[in-house]
Amino acid sequence: MKNVVVLAALALFVCGEFASGRQTAAVVSTNPNLRLLINGPRTAKAGSKIVVRIATTNISGGIIGFRGEPSEFFYGAAVSDALGRSAPDTEHGLDVKKHHRHRVYSGPAFALNPKETVKDQLEISNLYDMSKPGKYEVQLSCRGAKSNTITINVVP
Repeated sequence: MKNVVVLAALALFVCGEFASGRQTAAVVSTNPNLRLLINGPRTAKAGSKIVVRIATTNISGGIIGFRGEPSEFFYGAAVSDALGRSAPDTEHGLDVKKHHRHRVYSGPAFALNPKETVKDQLEISNLYDMSKPGKYEVQLSCRGAKSNTITINVVP
């Protein structure tokens, strides 16, 4: 019964995202403990702020602990263009990659109980230069779990 309720809640979340003009797709994960589901705009204007919304669900049978840290350090991001080439890092994105392992996080730690979901967002355009028109594929990762891949069409 619990699984039915969780699946129904996830279906409502996904359907709500489609109805709002956002996109969601199938989830691919290499981590049997976490499920990442991302969605974002189908279209964005070149140079605009592009935000990806994230739902991270504990699909294990136990509690998973996380340290408190900003989203840009919590999730790994991969953005590529229509030819599969990695989108260029922004100056801030390079700084995040360079200093990620050397930062001390002072935010509160939290626990994610079994079947519990935490929602977050990540300004992907702050990490990758998506200012040129074209199609960009975005995928996030966390602790070995990979999200679905979404496509964002950047227009002039």
